[in-house]
Amino acid sequence: MAFVRALCVLVSEEDEEATFVDPALRGKYCVCFDSPDGSSNIDCGVPIGTLVLSTGSGVNGFTLDPSLGEFILTHLDIKILKMGNIYSVNEGNAKNWDAAVAKYVSFMFS
Repeated sequence: MAFVRALCVLVSEEDEEATFVDPALRGKYCVCFDSPDGSSNIDCGVPIGTLVLSTGSGVNGFTLDPSLGEFILTHLDIKILKMGNIYSVNEGNAKNWDAAVAKYVSFMFS
């Protein structure tokens, strides 16, 4: 469980209080997260997010190296494409969109 030994505290938008790792297993990292599909998916054992860091000037991705017990910078300065070739939106929720979102989707993808 190298990942657990790397952490000292976990903070989730889903929980009112932080979760602290047992002192005997505690590492030096604090992980803050908000599961994209809600906390109900965590028990499924499927990947639901990524470990990235932004301090306000760019985004970098890190990968845990279990042999070192350290997170290594593996994705420097991550960017989202201005325009991709995939259209993905929850159209089943379109009746709840505000007017500006509906207009944008209609303009961009019609």
